[in-house]
Amino acid sequence: PLKISRLEGELNINGGEIKLSRIGVPLSKIKGKLKIAGNKVAISRLKANLGEGTIGLRGEINSPGEDLPDLSQLAYSFQVDWRNLDLNNLLSSTNIQGMLSGKLEGRASFQGKQLSPEAVSGQGEIEIKAGKLRGMPLMRLLVSLLGVPSLAEIDFQEISTDFSLKNKLIKTDNVKLLSRDVDMF
Repeated sequence: PLKISRLEGELNINGGEIKLSRIGVPLSKIKGKLKIAGNKVAISRLKANLGEGTIGLRGEINSPGEDLPDLSQLAYSFQVDWRNLDLNNLLSSTNIQGMLSGKLEGRASFQGKQLSPEAVSGQGEIEIKAGKLRGMPLMRLLVSLLGVPSLAEIDFQEISTDFSLKNKLIKTDNVKLLSRDVDMF
């Protein structure tokens, strides 16, 4: 078997496209830098277009020793941000397509010491601007309980929240919806 004890170098990415099978819009104009030195892989300034929006990623992966480790031994830390992502394109192959639209923006950071869902922790902020909520199960329930038909479809200026992730649980302490007809916190 081939044993690689040490890799070093840099990879500069300047262009390219990745088509994701579940999203109708490809990642395009991919640019960034990947550097391998010792037991660390660093990703810096990785950016890509997704439709009219952009996604950025930076971070690092560290191995505890000199040799290539068992994947469960890796420690990692990533920061991601996204701007102006069209939810119609992102949700096109999901069961909530047509229920939520708008432009998605936000940022998040994730870290962990193993490649397992239990080991990942993180925090971030999400904002959806200039969108529409329609036909979601909770909305249908509120319309029937409160007798307020205007809650069946809401054009909103903003929905925002911050979140934390730990032990496979995403938690938020606040959600804000601002619209012409209703504000909810």
